[in-house]
Amino acid sequence: MTRAWFRFLVPREWNGEQALAVVRVLQAAVDAIWSVHGEDIAAELPACGHRPAAWDQVRPGEQDDGDEDEIPF
Repeated sequence: MTRAWFRFLVPREWNGEQALAVVRVLQAAVDAIWSVHGEDIAAELPACGHRPAAWDQVRPGEQDDGDEDEIPF
């Protein structure tokens, strides 16, 4: 999907606080995906591919010290 398609999925009624909360949830999801599947994802990227900062912080097999009870929804 392109960025233009995603714009239609974002509710216009959100205020800045709501939008930021969703951004944080989505970033946490991306970080979790990288921490679990990062090596496989990296193998699919071209040599100049971008790896998020979370990949450098949590590698597969390592424990994240984050509070798992802290679910934002």
